[in-house]
Amino acid sequence: MENHPQVSQFVFPGREGRQRTEARRGVNRVKQLAGLPDDFRPLHGLRHTFASWSASSGNVDLYTLQKLLTHKSFATTQRYAHLRDERLKNAANLAGDLIQSAISDQVQAEAEEKG
Repeated sequence: MENHPQVSQFVFPGREGRQRTEARRGVNRVKQLAGLPDDFRPLHGLRHTFASWSASSGNVDLYTLQKLLTHKSFATTQRYAHLRDERLKNAANLAGDLIQSAISDQVQAEAEEKG
């Protein structure tokens, strides 16, 4: 991964790297250029996307995600961290594979006893 110089301690710095006090104009311009609906809340949407992708990666547990999002309530983090369908499908398939493996082991053990 490429290293980028840090120009400010802020994720979205203002002029000369200082703390930004307002972002509405820039955010609305990006929203308009992207063709997003007027009621779309970009920063809120970014938080949801960050939470969902992090949770779906399988590399970030929900407790850590709760701390990263600075949520006081675990329930709030759960609402933010929607799992992608692919991740849910993989989890369901894993459960099925585990059950199938247990059944196969049982069948093999019974066959060895008989034979």
